[in-house]
Amino acid sequence: MDSISIMRNVKDPSETFLPNGMSSFKEAPKSAIGILGSGDFAKSLAIRFIRYGYSVVIGSRNPKRAVGFFPPLADIVHQEDAVMKTNLIFVALHREHYTSLWDLKHLLVGKILVDVSNNMRINQYPEANAEYLASLFPDSTVVKGFNVISAWTLQFGPKDANRQIYICSNVVEARQQIIELTRQLDFIPIDMGTLDSAKEIENMPL
Repeated sequence: MDSISIMRNVKDPSETFLPNGMSSFKEAPKSAIGILGSGDFAKSLAIRFIRYGYSVVIGSRNPKRAVGFFPPLADIVHQEDAVMKTNLIFVALHREHYTSLWDLKHLLVGKILVDVSNNMRINQYPEANAEYLASLFPDSTVVKGFNVISAWTLQFGPKDANRQIYICSNVVEARQQIIELTRQLDFIPIDMGTLDSAKEIENMPL
């Protein structure tokens, strides 16, 4: 079985199909994935995506310095350019750096943001990181996922015990898109329903 659903209520009032009355997400080539961040996890995501045939656009505050860190096939650009080039964006930043994206808010409207962050301890903040990100960018759609696997697993492949990726979002279409991406990357997606499951997911690696 490729996908697992845990205790989710399909009639949850917080669950929607598209944000703010939109009729559809902005269409983009399926092979284009953006990554904001230039740390080890961002690098591992890029390696995994490229290995499975996706084009990757890395958004960095210092592209020239980041070039040597990422695979040659990755497109390394300024954060603003990465956001403009892609509609599915992995936010590989620590929570305290989310506000550094504030100037890009107008460019992030209608885009899917995948929050991959973790914390240092259980229940470190009153709300989940993904919920905080969603509050900062209400016109974007936030999906929580990919935080329970390590950078090593992304680069070198999962073993049976760590193939599962837990995913949640208030927007069904976005959640299903990340579930399908997870399968294509040879992981097992676990549908955790709406974004109020994000704190549970963020506590899992701790």
